[in-house]
Amino acid sequence: MKKKKIVLSFDPKSIFFGMTLGLVLGYLISPKENVAVLDSALPQGHPPVNENNSTDMPVMDEQTAQQMNAYREELDSWKSIWEKDNTNWMAALKVADMYYEVQFYDRSIPWYQKALNVNDVPNTRNDMAFAQFMAGVSTPIGATADSESFILASINTLEKLIADHPNYPNGWLTYGFVMTNTGEKDIAFDAFSKCSELDPDGAVGDEARSFLRQYFKDE
Repeated sequence: MKKKKIVLSFDPKSIFFGMTLGLVLGYLISPKENVAVLDSALPQGHPPVNENNSTDMPVMDEQTAQQMNAYREELDSWKSIWEKDNTNWMAALKVADMYYEVQFYDRSIPWYQKALNVNDVPNTRNDMAFAQFMAGVSTPIGATADSESFILASINTLEKLIADHPNYPNGWLTYGFVMTNTGEKDIAFDAFSKCSELDPDGAVGDEARSFLRQYFKDE
């Protein structure tokens, strides 16, 4: 079977894409004033912040360093809970969400899977699919060997999700978003329409209708 070619077509006004930008960047760095750079405060695996006398170099202030220390302590705490009890799916889910919040999408994925192995619910599948997609688009297609495979994994996760839970509007919404941004306009239109049908008066359906108005005005 011919391998599917992924072609992204992001619109900067996209609701989903926009909400992922700047989640952390706004408070992880601040102007170089009264600064102590603490690499030890960063989450494990985060690129080190090197001290630099240039006023253009963004660095962490003391408050941000404290926030990062608190983040790392909480992350390690949830990991410890999971290590002591591998049936505690909420601990695994918390680790996944914390990695996602700081845009470590690839690190969040195995933790979503751990949670799913214990408690397979639609919301967690949907979250993992979105993390897979964002892991794929965090770098340009082709820049890493995994970028396209992450996107294909996201599509696969979503197609299984909507097959198993056809009345779950969130799954159709995320599927529509991914299909829109991989150039599958017809599939996206059907997905958003299905989501709108399943949630005629709710917030999830409203987002689907917003996409339909924005991208499919002439349909």
